[in-house]
Amino acid sequence: MTGQVGVLYLGPAVEALGSFLPTIDDVAVVGTVTESTDAALDRLGTGVVDCLVVDTRLPELDVASFLATVEESRSDLPVILFQHGDAELNTEGSRYDERLTDADSVAVRREAVRTALADSGAFGDAVEERWDDGLREVDERTSIDRWSNLSKQVVETSPVGIAIVVDGRITRVNRHAEDILQFSSDTGCARVTDQLSGRIYDESGQPVSSMEFHFQQILSTGPSVVGYDPDPDHADKPRHWLLVNGKPLDVGDESALVLIFKDVTKLKQHQDELERRQSELDTVVTELKRSNAELEQFAYVASHDLREPLRMVSNYLGLLERRYGDELDEDARDFIGYAVEGAQRMRRFIDDLLKYSRVGRDDDELTLVDLNDVLDDVRTDLEVRLEEADAELTVAELPVVQGNKHRLEQLFQNLVSNAIKYAGDDPPRIEIGVSLEPEQCEITVADDGVGIDPNEQEQAFDLFYTTGRDDSTGIGLALCRKIVQSHGGRIWLNSTPGEGTTIHFTLVRKDGEIERADVGVADASVPE
Repeated sequence: MTGQVGVLYLGPAVEALGSFLPTIDDVAVVGTVTESTDAALDRLGTGVVDCLVVDTRLPELDVASFLATVEESRSDLPVILFQHGDAELNTEGSRYDERLTDADSVAVRREAVRTALADSGAFGDAVEERWDDGLREVDERTSIDRWSNLSKQVVETSPVGIAIVVDGRITRVNRHAEDILQFSSDTGCARVTDQLSGRIYDESGQPVSSMEFHFQQILSTGPSVVGYDPDPDHADKPRHWLLVNGKPLDVGDESALVLIFKDVTKLKQHQDELERRQSELDTVVTELKRSNAELEQFAYVASHDLREPLRMVSNYLGLLERRYGDELDEDARDFIGYAVEGAQRMRRFIDDLLKYSRVGRDDDELTLVDLNDVLDDVRTDLEVRLEEADAELTVAELPVVQGNKHRLEQLFQNLVSNAIKYAGDDPPRIEIGVSLEPEQCEITVADDGVGIDPNEQEQAFDLFYTTGRDDSTGIGLALCRKIVQSHGGRIWLNSTPGEGTTIHFTLVRKDGEIERADVGVADASVPE
C-alpha cells in the first residue's frame, strides 16, 4: 500500500505549492498550505510534516525568528527557503537545508524537496494511509491531492470547452472540448498552429492567418467569436462558431494559458438571420421614406398648382353673378352660390393640404421657443373669433421647449379653433394646461364642447377623416399630429360626448433630446 509524506508550504500563494511536490513511487506526497506562522507551528506539532517550504514573500515574516522557533520544536525537519528577487534576508544563525529563488525551474524545486525528504529518511518512515483530521480544515489546511482531484472533475464535467496551451502546444482538453474540436490530448501535444491551421475564421468569415497572434489578441481584448471547421477537408460540413476567452497561467518559467470556449453556433445563426431581416427592413424603410417623400412632394406641387385654376373658377363665377345676376332666375343664382361655396371649400382644403405637406421639411429649424409667446400670438390671431364666440381662453404658465415657432403656432391655432368650432350651444370655455417632467412636458388643451363619439376617437387624427357633420377638410387634427411628431412628441385625446374633449401632446423641453419621427403625407396611423 502507498505511504504518505507531508510538505508544509508557508506562504501567500496557494498555487505555488504544486511546484514543490515531487512524484515518488509508492509514496503519496501530500501538500498543505498556511499563511500564518502560528498555524504553521501548530501544524508542525500535530500534523504530518516531513518538509517545510518557507516563502519569504509572506508579509511581516521574520525569517530568522521563525526558523529559530522551528529549530526548537523540530530540529530534524528539512527546511527550504523560497526567495523572490534579490531582497536581502536576515537568516544569520538560522538553519535551513536549501535556498531556492523564483528563477529556479519547477523541476529544480521538486528535486530539492525530494532530496530533502530522502536525506531526512522520511520515505523509509512513511506510514501507510496516515490520516489527519487537520487536512479537513479548508481555511488554512487544504489537501492539495483532494482539491486537485476535485478540480479535475470540475474541468471534465464543465459545460464549456477547456484547453490548456503550454509553450504554444495544446497539452490537455476536457471532454466538452474534445466533442467540439474533435481531437484530444492523446494527439501528441501538437502545436496550436498545427492542430488548428486552416480551421479558424474570424467573425466575418475570413481565415485567421496566425493562430498565436489571434490568441494573444483574445488575451488582450477579451472574448472573441471565431468560426471553426472540425473537418476542413469536407467543405460541405457546417462550420461551428465558438465564443473563446483566454487567461494566462502562472506555471513558473513556462508560457501557458487556458482557453475557454462555448459553442454558440445556433446563437450566431439567429444573429445572422436577425441581421439579414434587419437589412431587409432597412431597405423597406428606405423605400418607404423615398416613396413618402415623393408623395409629399407631389401633394405640395399639386396643391400649389391647383390654387391658380381654382382662383380663376371662383373669379369667373363671381363675375358671372355680378354681370348677369339680374337676368338669372333664383335657381341659377343658387347654382352659382353652390359653385362658389364649393370652390371656397376646395380652396380651404388645398391650403390645409399645403400646410400639411410643408410640416417636417428641412427648413423647419428647431430652436428654443417660449410657449407663452406662441400663445400670445395665437390669441391675437384668433381675437375676433374668440370675441364673436364669447369664448373664455385660460392659459397656464408654459415652459420653453425645443421647436419651430411657426409650426407650434399652427398647432395651438388649430386646437383652439376646433374648440371654438365644436363648442355647442354655450359659450366655449378653453383651458390650456401643462405637466412638467425632467426632459419633456405634457400640454393639454381642454374644452367643454360637444365631444367626440367613442367610435370615432381612434380615427380622429387620421388624414382626411371627418364626421360628415360639418365642412371640415379632415386635415386639422392630422396636421396637429404631424407637427407634434416632427417635434419628437406624441398626441392623443380623451373625450366624452356632451362634456368636452381634452387633447394631450408632449414636447421636448430645452434640455431634452429630440427624436423626430419620419412622417409623411400618407401617414395615417393611430396615435398611442
